[in-house]
Amino acid sequence: MAPDGAKLPRPPGSFAGFLPLVGRCYFLPVKGENMVPWVVIAVFVAASPLLKFVYCLWMTGGLFIYCWYAALQFNVLIDGASGEERIEVPAISDWISDVFIPGLYLWLSKLIVRLPAVAYLGSVFARDGIDLIEGIVMVIQVVVMDPAIPMLLLEPIDIGIYLGVLLIGHFFWPIVLLVIAVGGNPFDGLRFDLMGRTIVKTLPGYLFVVFCMYASLAVTTATYAVIYLVWGEGMTMLSGDFCAPVSAWLGATLLEVYLMVSVMRMIGVYYHHFKSKFAWSWG
Repeated sequence: MAPDGAKLPRPPGSFAGFLPLVGRCYFLPVKGENMVPWVVIAVFVAASPLLKFVYCLWMTGGLFIYCWYAALQFNVLIDGASGEERIEVPAISDWISDVFIPGLYLWLSKLIVRLPAVAYLGSVFARDGIDLIEGIVMVIQVVVMDPAIPMLLLEPIDIGIYLGVLLIGHFFWPIVLLVIAVGGNPFDGLRFDLMGRTIVKTLPGYLFVVFCMYASLAVTTATYAVIYLVWGEGMTMLSGDFCAPVSAWLGATLLEVYLMVSVMRMIGVYYHHFKSKFAWSWG
């Protein structure tokens, strides 16, 4: 028995032991030198709409920034999964493996969880006779950039169904990200039976991660919505025609990247804490 007044150690993989680690995920990005990497990348993300005015730079520079940001997210997740307490600017020794592959994997994870929403959009576009090219552009935006853009073309009832399907798909994003980032082989390890078994065995922790992810998404969306309402149209990364003061746009982007880094850290920590209950063995 433990001596009087002493607390028994929490068992590995317990939900009670996971909650303090979640709080640390929000403090780590603002701790000392950890701020530098994500703030630097956030500035580039905020400035990327300006590249539209130079078409060749928009295509190449925008892709590089997206992939660089993806590399940061994957690094934060993997460091969290291994128990490391650091955030570093992604090294670029090899453009393919260090930048392009993380971008491709992040796109793949979004494609997987947004496929039901994409399928629903396709059915709505076919029903309403929307131009094929315009529909394809919208689908690309849903998968790669801003899934809210197609709502400009949808009726209210379609918006509700679309958002519901999108949120249901995103419920599985944390486990899909772990399969791709930590598992290392998305095509071999993408087994939905094992995903379901893992979610059930770690349900309280997984639900809390998903709740924090949804909350971060809501805060980010509300922030950009306020900017849109106050300063007008053109708040998307793709349009490049934003009218908001630089400070408001930069502040919103900093908040978005900070929350995303915190959530990615949380997903990694979720694996590190509950990995004994995972249906895979990744070491």
